[in-house]
Amino acid sequence: MKISTPLPSSDYNIWLKPSLKPSYLPAEDIVVCRDSKARIVSRFCDWIWDFRVYVNSTKATGKINFNREIYRTNLGLLLDVKHLLWIAINTHQSNSGEYSVSSYIRWHSVLLSMSSYCVEKAITLETILSSKAIFNDFLRFKCHKTQTANAITLLRILHSVNRNITGCLIVEPSHKDHRTNEDDDFYQTLVIPSRILFHCINKVKKSVDEFVSHAERLEKVVLLLASPRSTEDFRNLIQSNSLEKLAEDHNIKNATNLSTYLSMIQFCSKTMIHIYSGMRRDEGYSLLPGCFRKEVIDDDEGYWIHGITTKIAGYRKKTAWVTSYEIAPAMQAAEKIYSWINSLCSLPNDAPLFSNTSHFSFSISHKRTIADHNDHKLANLTHHRFNHIFSGPEFLITNQDYEEIRFIEYSRNWEQEKRFIPGNLWHFTTHQFRRSLAYYGIDSGLISYSALHSQLKHIRMQMTVHYTKGGAAANSFFEGASIHFRHEYSKTKSIVNGLDYVKNIQLSEERLHGGHGLHVEKNIKPIGKTEILLNRQITVKQVESGLIAYKRRATGGCVSPTPCHRHLISPLSACTTCKDGAVIPSLLASATETYIRFMETLEPGSPEHIMAQLELNKAITLSKKLNIGS
Repeated sequence: MKISTPLPSSDYNIWLKPSLKPSYLPAEDIVVCRDSKARIVSRFCDWIWDFRVYVNSTKATGKINFNREIYRTNLGLLLDVKHLLWIAINTHQSNSGEYSVSSYIRWHSVLLSMSSYCVEKAITLETILSSKAIFNDFLRFKCHKTQTANAITLLRILHSVNRNITGCLIVEPSHKDHRTNEDDDFYQTLVIPSRILFHCINKVKKSVDEFVSHAERLEKVVLLLASPRSTEDFRNLIQSNSLEKLAEDHNIKNATNLSTYLSMIQFCSKTMIHIYSGMRRDEGYSLLPGCFRKEVIDDDEGYWIHGITTKIAGYRKKTAWVTSYEIAPAMQAAEKIYSWINSLCSLPNDAPLFSNTSHFSFSISHKRTIADHNDHKLANLTHHRFNHIFSGPEFLITNQDYEEIRFIEYSRNWEQEKRFIPGNLWHFTTHQFRRSLAYYGIDSGLISYSALHSQLKHIRMQMTVHYTKGGAAANSFFEGASIHFRHEYSKTKSIVNGLDYVKNIQLSEERLHGGHGLHVEKNIKPIGKTEILLNRQITVKQVESGLIAYKRRATGGCVSPTPCHRHLISPLSACTTCKDGAVIPSLLASATETYIRFMETLEPGSPEHIMAQLELNKAITLSKKLNIGS
């Protein structure tokens, strides 16, 4: 039963009456949303606006609920809120052509907070919207970081609309006035320590590979259990298909446990995709079967995942992510489970790759989970549900992990940290993989890659090349692929370079050589490590702003503000004699060994071999002159 919004009583105080005076108001019976069959779901007058038909997320409710105490007792505010929200929704949709339900819900949350502020301060919504000072006070006292951004976005949309439609003059907000303060970094998603990330990759990869090796026999069990006429005993099915070891290892004692195991494999597959692509949580849910493809872009062969994003554009938009062949088994596992579900349930053509295992009749949640408006059930693959698989001792935070992450997240308030401390299990979230990919994808030597190299080699080389070169040039091919990850990569690159400069140059325990190396030895190292660490935020900001132009080199680093190609011609000796170079003896020795192995691949007596031998001789002479061991 639908409940209409009653008109406000005449005895309300002035600030509780509608404060907006538009040239016209929406009709109460105007349709807000229809379902996939064009049936009316919600009207303007309803207490609930239901947009679930457009939702593709496991966590989003898809509903805007106006049935709240503050609205019931201040109906003038309710009319103002509905009017503004309706304008924002229509303006956004006319610009994008798409629905963005999560945005609508966030905008209503902002308007709800504004309503609370109105009652508290005895002011109207018009007063907040038309006064920059009062709007800023509202943000300061009522909004956290994320809601501040949402409030500014909402006002920008409303500001773009004619005042005769909104019913008042609306100020133009600016993100500059509300930049993040020092406390924002306390809530920043953390980069995963390299050791823990290594074990995470190994864990999910091992689970996926194990599933793929048993998939053919598991398929027989699943299809028999899901058959309506099946009378097979579960234990007999497991034994007859030689799955006793798998069942024992994963505690699969009955059909319900099997359904949970299949969900866990979906989670591991999705985690692998996030690790090797950088996509967000809901972007992973947008994937369809067949989304993983091998393609040639800019004459370079690579692997891509096609899906949907709402990042940047604010609405559902086709895009593609660069990835690695490492995820091939994960995609195979996910598509295998999808095919089983589809063969039993005849899913719609647009059913997501990660459909819910509750489609199986033997799942305990088969009757509990209701299909959405698109007639399919989306998998619930949250970290809250599956983080228990990362509960082994290898996922306990060590002192070394703690120091590593504290160095990376230098501006976080670690004195207040209670979760990510030594002795605790690392708590994974999807966005951590995105930030970690950005950090570890930059080949800057931030962290020793000895343990990660075998697993992350594609992240460091192939994927980096695509994101910075091929991906940027392939936008038109991928129907306007968003800058979703290249933006994160670019934003992180200068931070990583700054941290690398502090760690490997300023804090180097070896005696540096080269022009800049001698400068660091003479003017920076004498102030002491404590002072260098205290000033690292300033140093990183200087690198970000270009005041320090630091780049990693094979033998150390370079601070030249202009492009330099000498290191390409003379990779061992160039920085040693350069005023902008900083040579680290151990890196020079390592680079020399690598160079010698490279020379062995060249034909003796060839021009290439002769030039390489001259460079090697020059490097050895310089090393002896500077008393650097080789």
